Amino acid sequence: MAAEFRSTPLHFDEEDARYFVMAWDEGFLEHVGSGRYVAPRNAACEKFFNAGAAAVVPRNFTLAQEALITVGVLARLHFEFGWPRDLLGTQSPMT
Repeated sequence: MAAEFRSTPLHFDEEDARYFVMAWDEGFLEHVGSGRYVAPRNAACEKFFNAGAAAVVPRNFTLAQEALITVGVLARLHFEFGWPRDLLGTQSPMT
């Protein structure tokens, strides 16, 4: 079975992408399995790709743009504003 990555307009700019790559390169994220990643202070996982229905052939995959931008913000907070990496996370625990 073939898979297809559906081309859709991107809603983040070059700076967002650059900061995401910085976070990735610097190990801001830990892979916890099944395509899920966490930052040091996360209460939830981030997924960068979403799979469409398995019954649809070819199966579609979409890029989770919000997750990429959010992780890029972590890098910006750290590199541009000096926030400690171990205090950065993308989601707070629910109380």
